[in-house]
Amino acid sequence: MLNVKRVVVGGIALVIFMYFANNYAMRYYNIKDGVVPFVIFFFLIAAYITLRSTKRRKHDKGRIYRDKERHYFPEYVKAQTMSKQHNKCAECNEAFKLYANKLLVDWDHKDGNHSNTKESNCQGLCPACHAIKTRTNM
Repeated sequence: MLNVKRVVVGGIALVIFMYFANNYAMRYYNIKDGVVPFVIFFFLIAAYITLRSTKRRKHDKGRIYRDKERHYFPEYVKAQTMSKQHNKCAECNEAFKLYANKLLVDWDHKDGNHSNTKESNCQGLCPACHAIKTRTNM
């Protein structure tokens, strides 16, 4: 979505610039129409840059998402997923290892959309499988 605040500030700055540029050109150089085409050209370039900076970004897995906030899985979704997987990695089926009395589990969004926190999108992976999945677009 277009950043409205950025467009409004840019429009106000453009109007002020056009007013002073035309007054200066008419007063000191007797130019009546020479500055307006330049200002319109400048405005078009500024609008293009603004639109390019607010476009959708491409996710590193090739999918295109709008800029969304990352949401983590709630604890009840993690618990349900863990019981479905029987405390094993979803990829290699190895039991999760303990480190400092905690299970080493990486919670992965299956579809890559980090704002989708449904149980059907959650899977527990060991760190090695999660690294492989992340780097190879599985």
